[in-house]
Amino acid sequence: MVFSSTSNTYRKISVRRGTATSSSTRSGTTSRRWAEDVSGFLICTYWLVECLALAGEQERAEKWFSVATGHSNDLGLLSEEADPDTGELLGNYPQAFSHVGLINAAWRLDQTAPHLNPDEGVAHGNRTT
Repeated sequence: MVFSSTSNTYRKISVRRGTATSSSTRSGTTSRRWAEDVSGFLICTYWLVECLALAGEQERAEKWFSVATGHSNDLGLLSEEADPDTGELLGNYPQAFSHVGLINAAWRLDQTAPHLNPDEGVAHGNRTT
């Protein structure tokens, strides 16, 4: 199963200031194109949020989402990349792919989160609609 492999891989990902990195192309919290690249791709961080949520790591996924989204500017716009040390937005701006990643990750978090049934006041599991 592909997701099983992915969920095992996320445990090896390093975190630095809200973006994801792995293997030789990691720099704290960003997924980089090559080892010397100082910035990282925000969409990759949002993909990680989705993987964590699907793996049942809701709290961790929400934390990643919050920190990654914290890179947005005063208008809520994201660029393609962010510097993990300074938070500076780099690359194409605004970047549609980063925003699509944000929207998909937000949806996934909502779908995998326990929700309260307003009639019963009780949390219940994953929603499918």
